[in-house]
Amino acid sequence: MEKITTPQLVKIKILMNQQGLIEFSPELAKSFSDGRTTSVREMYGHEAWLLIKHLDDGGKEPTAKEKMQRKILSMAHEQGWKLPGGKINMAKVNGWCMKYGVPVHKPFNDYSELELPALVTQFEKMYAKHLSSI
Repeated sequence: MEKITTPQLVKIKILMNQQGLIEFSPELAKSFSDGRTTSVREMYGHEAWLLIKHLDDGGKEPTAKEKMQRKILSMAHEQGWKLPGGKINMAKVNGWCMKYGVPVHKPFNDYSELELPALVTQFEKMYAKHLSSI
């Protein structure tokens, strides 16, 4: 697993400072690393990405739809579906959803909250195959 990048670390620190959350850094790191670490510096890249998304949203609790979308995007990130600069390659995600997403074949953001659980399951299966091939 790839470690947090310097730009990710800087972004997290800036967002925490802006929101007055620096003192909660260990708790946030623990939460977003599933208890693996209490240090933001020790987080993996995909964990940092999720924390940044959370902080960008002002720290509000994500909806069920957002959680499912983030799970898929996190797996895409882990597979290297990124553009230069580290952003998710949404064209690739959309292409996969259009080709393999069932019961409907449509772009990622067009999936409803009711359709997303099936898409998450499909993506998890594809991701598991990716991990087993490494």
